[in-house]
Amino acid sequence: INSEPVMIACDDITSPTVSQTSPASGATNIALNSKISVAFSEAVNTSTLNESTFTLSAGGSAVEGTVSNTGVFTPTSELVPNTQYTATITTGVEDLAGNNLASNYVWTFTTSAAVLYYYIDTEVTEGTHYYYSVTAVDKDGKESKPSPVEEGFTKANDNVPSKVPNCSASDGQAGGITVTWGAATNA
Repeated sequence: INSEPVMIACDDITSPTVSQTSPASGATNIALNSKISVAFSEAVNTSTLNESTFTLSAGGSAVEGTVSNTGVFTPTSELVPNTQYTATITTGVEDLAGNNLASNYVWTFTTSAAVLYYYIDTEVTEGTHYYYSVTAVDKDGKESKPSPVEEGFTKANDNVPSKVPNCSASDGQAGGITVTWGAATNA
């Protein structure tokens, strides 16, 4: 019996896959100032994440923007309201072993009709539940009381702006939570 350690080399031949996108495929009511992000099933060669391999288009026209090596597409200007966007990750993205994405990954999302605002909380711990609320502030500086999420951010009393519509929280970009909301009337 040989007691020497034996080293067995295994070649990585598995292509990376897209494991998560933000916005999610088919999402609607997306804020006009949103960034688009992607996560993969394994570490990818960050030099292969760029404006050629991560694209965004609307109605067949390319959307200008920059791509970070962490998989975040930042549009140069705000997205257009009520528009369906198509994001594409091409087969030019490869993992650390040089395996390319097996096929282009394409997903769509649609922007909101009205301007939505967002906040990205990056001071989060994976697996922990967080609760967010948004208050409205009118032009005179009067602030509504935050309402519980279960009540849909209802108007607190007659001395404050109207409710904050369309408030939602999602696990947007990797390592963060995105809170999105619409503008309150009379704010």
